[in-house]
Amino acid sequence: MGILRTRLTGCLILVIALWALSDGKSKRGGRLRTINTPKQIPTYLYTKLNRYGYTLNRRKTFEFAAKACNDVHVALMGRGGETGKLYEIVIGGWQNSQSVIRIRKQGPQVDVNRGRYLDCHKYLRFKITWYNGEIKVLRLVYNSWRTFLKWRDPIPLRVKSIGVSGGLWADVTWQAKILGDRFRKIKTPKQIPTYLYTKLKRYGCTLNSRQTFQFAAKACNDVYVALMGRGGETGKLYEILIGGWQNSQSVIRIRKQGPHVEVNRGRYLDCHKYLRFKVTWYNGEIKVLRLVDNSWRTFLKWRDPKPLHVNSIGVSGGLWADVSWIIIK
Repeated sequence: MGILRTRLTGCLILVIALWALSDGKSKRGGRLRTINTPKQIPTYLYTKLNRYGYTLNRRKTFEFAAKACNDVHVALMGRGGETGKLYEIVIGGWQNSQSVIRIRKQGPQVDVNRGRYLDCHKYLRFKITWYNGEIKVLRLVYNSWRTFLKWRDPIPLRVKSIGVSGGLWADVTWQAKILGDRFRKIKTPKQIPTYLYTKLKRYGCTLNSRQTFQFAAKACNDVYVALMGRGGETGKLYEILIGGWQNSQSVIRIRKQGPHVEVNRGRYLDCHKYLRFKVTWYNGEIKVLRLVDNSWRTFLKWRDPKPLHVNSIGVSGGLWADVSWIIIK
């Protein structure tokens, strides 16, 4: 694939011999620019129990109750704290469908159990033990402790502290056994992440009076386009998300991570090849189209009763996607 650097009015661009993006013919007309937007993987922090007077001493067990819809996180930490080796237990992750043990924060899973073990409306009791390098996670069922996760570490970590969290997506209310048989109530709020847009004006591309934006994207999921007004990312905007929710759904929103005003359920992205899309916003009617057999087909459409004056465009892969873009002028 040959690449020629040149300067054209409005943008410093890469003109690429694309062979019509995928079908072996050279692309005629239109000016092209390639952009990569890497995933912006979020992280979360733990609430350390030593803040509440909890010390392990020689204990190798931690008992608690949790009320949450999903994502109860417990970290058994060594000297390295959150950034070093630790035992991370996630109960009710993936919308309360799966629980795991990991050997680093957001690290590889060493044991998995598929089942629903949390309740949004009531406290459920759990216990974690780590005797002789064997990590066990148990739940109280009819006054009996039942193990549902277990893993033996061949090189056991010396656990020095414990942290709890609701991760990114859960408000968790805890009752942790701190001293003797006394439980202490602790709340860990969700740490909702956000993402940033790559502004196309960084590349010298300006809208002028145009009300259309055409591009190709190669991604497995989560292709974001923001049509922004004076308020930029924090104000009113039209946010188009193509292939969200593991490439199962596309939406139009009227703010960043805001309410959906239009939804289409379908798979419109491909991990391995570029697919063509077009966004238009004539007279307040937002349309999102895809190119199918050389014909543009609308799959999202919404009319704004109070149209926004769009003066800039941003693109992103959000939190979870690496996206390769070809911007077509």
